[in-house]
Amino acid sequence: MMIDRKFSLRRGGSTAVRVRTALACALVAVTLNPRIASATLGEDGTTVERDRVQMQAHRNVTQSTAYAVHELQLPGGLQVHEYVTSANKVFAVSWNGPSIPDLQVLLGAHFARFSAAAHASGRSRAPVVVQDADLVVHSAGRPRAFFGMAYLPQQVPAGVRVEQLR
Repeated sequence: MMIDRKFSLRRGGSTAVRVRTALACALVAVTLNPRIASATLGEDGTTVERDRVQMQAHRNVTQSTAYAVHELQLPGGLQVHEYVTSANKVFAVSWNGPSIPDLQVLLGAHFARFSAAAHASGRSRAPVVVQDADLVVHSAGRPRAFFGMAYLPQQVPAGVRVEQLR
């Protein structure tokens, strides 16, 4: 009976049930595996190396006057950019590619708010938007073409426009 129930959740269950199940699994994973929640957004720049190792990515760093961009190239073609201020704080992350990266790793402590917004939309394939004074997240796409960005508005370096970040 358990197998039939799992099958029905994957194949025939309602979208709301699937979203709730996925969110519950994600929260359990974060609770049981603190390494997953190593955090990046809002943390210091040393977390970029932990992300690189955990995601098995190659890294290229580009330095500008106000911040550094750590481009992580993941297996399968996914690109993740982590933006680090001169004070060594990650103020933004973005992603683009055929899949969605592990947002628990990238968003860290902010992942719960993102999950709540995804759950509130009620549609599993709808774009997810969090637009608060202290956190902005946009995530959207379709199979083989996902993209998104998350940033902390209060930590964006002076003179840097969010539109500059790719």
